[in-house]
Amino acid sequence: WHKCFDRCRGAPYHCAPMSTGTLAEEVQPYELGARSASLQGRIPVACFTRLSTLIERSEGSVQADLRFSLDEHGRCYVDGDLRVGLELQCLGCVQIVAHVLRVGIHLVLVRSDEEATALMRSADSIVQDNQPTTLAALLEDDLILALPEIVCGDLANCPNRPLLEYGEAVTSTSPFSALGSLIKKGSLKKRVD
Repeated sequence: WHKCFDRCRGAPYHCAPMSTGTLAEEVQPYELGARSASLQGRIPVACFTRLSTLIERSEGSVQADLRFSLDEHGRCYVDGDLRVGLELQCLGCVQIVAHVLRVGIHLVLVRSDEEATALMRSADSIVQDNQPTTLAALLEDDLILALPEIVCGDLANCPNRPLLEYGEAVTSTSPFSALGSLIKKGSLKKRVD
């Protein structure tokens, strides 16, 4: 028995699946909602293609804690929290700064544009039919909208902001100012035609 452990073709060895903590790439939101399912785990930052173009490195993972539910109208609600450490370029000081982004998720998945329009004032809605989708497709807009422009805080207190030094004021002169001074001295006479 020990010679064929984990290699016997007649009786393969089945171990318990190892939990890596990485969430499935595709999900069926309405099925998850029908079961009132919760998902906790990681989604690789590289799965968020639009977000990846806005950050310095697309390494690491988004930590997700999501809850799915259905209401009496069959709409799927996705609530939860996202957290991810990113390296962003601060638009105030133009330095690369490490930043932890925390985002609360409150989405309603609807099946038509009409439903989305009706819910526009009360909830963030996404038109999603009963087909599988990726978690990145559901969550990416919220991550992008939560990105700060000035990562270091406000512009006035940015610790990496370059010091601005003001020199003497430079006065600009008109190219015709010399002619004006000659006219005043009488060296040139005004011609009036």
